[in-house]
Order: sequence, then C-alpha cells, then structure tokens
Amino acid sequence: MNFYFPFIFYYGVLLFLLLNFIEHIVGFNLPNLQSLISLVIFCYALITLRIRAKLFPILLIVLAGLISLFTNQANIWEVYWMGMLELADIIVLILIVPLISWIILHEKYIDSIFSKASFILKTRVSYFSGVMLFTQVLSHFLLIGSIPLIYQFVKENIKETHIGIEKLKNLSILRGFSLGTLWVVTIPSFSYSVQTSNASILTVIIQGFIFSSISILVSIYFFVHKYQSAWVNAASMIDNKISSIEHQIDKGYMNKCVKEFLLLFIFFFGVTVLIHLLLDWDLLVVIPQVTIICVLAYFLFKKSLILLMSHSKHYFLNDIMRKNEELSIYFSVSIFIYAVQVSDIGIYIADVLNLLTSSPLINLYMLLPFLMVLLGFVGLGPLTSMVLVGGLINSLSIDFIPELLVLSLTVGSAISIMMSPIGVSVIMLSTVSNIGKLELSLKSNYTYCLFIYLFSQVYIQVILTISN
Repeated sequence: MNFYFPFIFYYGVLLFLLLNFIEHIVGFNLPNLQSLISLVIFCYALITLRIRAKLFPILLIVLAGLISLFTNQANIWEVYWMGMLELADIIVLILIVPLISWIILHEKYIDSIFSKASFILKTRVSYFSGVMLFTQVLSHFLLIGSIPLIYQFVKENIKETHIGIEKLKNLSILRGFSLGTLWVVTIPSFSYSVQTSNASILTVIIQGFIFSSISILVSIYFFVHKYQSAWVNAASMIDNKISSIEHQIDKGYMNKCVKEFLLLFIFFFGVTVLIHLLLDWDLLVVIPQVTIICVLAYFLFKKSLILLMSHSKHYFLNDIMRKNEELSIYFSVSIFIYAVQVSDIGIYIADVLNLLTSSPLINLYMLLPFLMVLLGFVGLGPLTSMVLVGGLINSLSIDFIPELLVLSLTVGSAISIMMSPIGVSVIMLSTVSNIGKLELSLKSNYTYCLFIYLFSQVYIQVILTISN
C-alpha cells in the first residue's frame, strides 16, 4: 500500500496544477474536485513530515477549527474544504517558478556575464556591488537557488579563507538576495504582497529597485568601516582573480550567452509585467504561465526536448517530494486565512491594530516589519510570513496606501532574511562557509538592518505626510 502513496501525491500535484491552469485560461472551474485533490496532497504531505515539522501546520488547522466553532460564521467542514483553495495560486507559483532554473543552468550564462563585466569588477566596490546586484537579477530565475550558485562563483574567484574575506563574500550574497525581495517580481513574497495590496506593479518595482540600490551602497560603506583589514586585503585578490576570468571562456560563446541572457531577462520580466498591466491578470496567475511558455519556447529553440523531458521527470518524480513541508504549511495557512475571512475575528484583530496605532507617533507601517522579523525568528520563511501578515491585513477593514504597505512588508521580509539565524538563506551560507549562523545573521547585520528600517520609515512617513 505504501508503494502507491507517492504516486497518489505525484498525480495529485499534476491534477492540482492542471485544474488551476484550466480555471484561469478557459474559465472552467471545479472547486469541489480542486478541494478534494488539495486535501489529498495536504494529508500526504503532513503524514510524511517529521513530527517537529508537523507542529506548525497542525497548530494552524486547529486554530482555524476553533475560530469556526466559536464564531459560528461558517461550519468547520466548509472552512477546511473551501479554505484549501484560498492560496491555490500561490501554491501553483511555488511549484512552477523553479522550472525557470532549467534555462539558466543550460548554458554558462553566469560565468559569461561576470567575464563580460570583468572590466568593471576590478575594484572592491564594483565587485561586491556587482555580486549583490547580480544575485538579485539571478533570483528572478533561480529564487533562493541563486545563493549557492553565486557563492560557488565567488569562491572560485576569491579563494582566500580568511574569516574577514569570508564574511565579505557571504554578507554580500546574503544582503543581495534579501534586498531582491524589495523588487524582484518572481520572488513569491513580493508578488503576493503586490497582489494582496492591489499596488501598482511598476511603482513598487521602481520604488523597491531604488531602495535596494541605495541599500547596496550603504552595505559597501559598512564593509569599508566594519571590516577594514579584510577590505584592504580584498583589493589585490579581486584584481588578480577577475583578470583571469576573461581567459576562462571562449569570447564568441561568451558574447552569445550574454545576449541570450539579456533577451531572456527582458522577455520574462517584460511579458510578465505587460500581461499583468494589459489584461489585468493577477501577478500570481501570470508568472507561472509565463514561466511555462518561456521554458517550452527555450528548449524548442535549443532543440533539446529530450533534456526538457528529463528535467520534467526528475522534478515531478523527485524534487516535488521535497516540497512536502512547504505544501503542508501553505495549505494550512490557506485554511487559517479563510477561517479569519469568514468570521468576525478580523474585526477584533483590526480593533487591536487600531489600538496599537492610535498614538500619532505610531502607525501600521512601523509595526509590520517587526511582525515579519518576529515570524522569521520563530522559523517561518519570507513567503509564509508574508502570506500570514499580508493575508490578514487584506482581510481586515484597515485603510492603507498599497505601495507603502508593500514597502513596509518587503523591508520586514528583507530584514528577516538577514537577521534570522534559522532562516534558510543563512543556513545555506553558514554550511558552505563554516561561519556560525548567529555570526552571519544577527551579529553581522543588526546595525545594517537598523539603517534599512529607519531609512524606509523616513521615506514612508514623508510620503504619508505629503499625501495627508
């Protein structure tokens, strides 16, 4: 019997994806079948988890049940049945977006771009700024997978293992990825915050990119003054190593890869934003569909359909199994948010928030980053935290400026990634670099994160003052 369980899960995920696409493209909706399939996936994911990993999903579904029982707004069966579909689009997003990594890993795009850019990466400022910026660009395609890829590249170019140099390398990657959550459209936490707030996509991307760029420059300032000896030693190493990159790749092939990457980036980013703006489709719906179109078109153009089939088989028969914890969390969060939406508890939460922000010196935008960081410190990832906080805010009767809400939430998300010693990003870098998780996160970033928070709040409060 156990032999059939994984196949039930595989086919359940495929049917879940298929029904979601049919609903959005054709308009044919089968909610009961979708709920049934979601329930099967959720139960399987929950059963296969370690006992410790089961606690959070179980806590949320118990809370959802209690909300239903004590508010009498909806019966408990309806909450569990219909709640499965509340976050269906975001679950599809986290299942489909990783497919875009097949394109980036198909050719030596990363090496080619760094090789092409070697003439501007020969100083410490330009090198570490470039690492932070390119980590963000690459996260459009690889999400958190951009971290080990960039780390490997930096490690090969700067082989020095001095603790100061290691900190510079790891902090530049960690900060680069975290700042990407302010504007990178395919990062689920960002796209979810845009959708739930109904913010202008172009405004928040430009706002986030400018804020990220300023934060990169500030990070360089912190590097210079906090890690002076390592910063001095990095000069000769970067000059020697970057000059050697130019001879590692054939120039004709390098130019081809750079052009292809730029076309892919412009097409993927541009088509996503255009469809969202012109057709008024939700961002969470557009991104998975554009991802599939890009992947199919790319491998057709490269005449590598056999490789595409191999990637697909490996992903859906192996990698999907590793997403059981993610799926169990998002389905349980989905049920919890639905329970809040159909009950009166949202009114009480809104009253508490209004009480907390009743002082003229405190407002919602000041509190949200702290809430995101708090959730990060108890082990929740950026997307889970965003879904919980953003979903609750969206379900409450609270006035807010959408673009400022997105900035407040994403700044909190970025700080959470940098500060939480149990965050996935910190754990990944700590494992490969042998720098302690607490050292890499809280100890190395608290002053930098304080600046980011204060800078964002000055901007938000100025805009609020002007708008009032």
